[in-house]
Amino acid sequence: MVTKMTRKNYRRKVKRVLDGDTIELFKPIEGKKFVRLSNVQAPEQGQFGYKKAKNQLKGMVGGKTITINPVAVRRRLIAEIIADRKNINKRMRDRGY
Repeated sequence: MVTKMTRKNYRRKVKRVLDGDTIELFKPIEGKKFVRLSNVQAPEQGQFGYKKAKNQLKGMVGGKTITINPVAVRRRLIAEIIADRKNINKRMRDRGY
């Protein structure tokens, strides 16, 4: 089920990076505390390149306050993420994810 978002963007602090395309927030957005980067496909735990992808994302957003532009809501929020005025989704895609 996809739910439409009521606001264009949100500012939240990153609690932790789960993998190369998913983060957890301290304060949920419409009940969702996990955010998946839209159009980014990083390796999952146990797959080759998992640690590298996770560490790259952690270096870009770990512990920072970020801007979240929701695209859709499913089990978790699907969104474009901005940190330090840079599009994190684009930066991860540029790295091959």
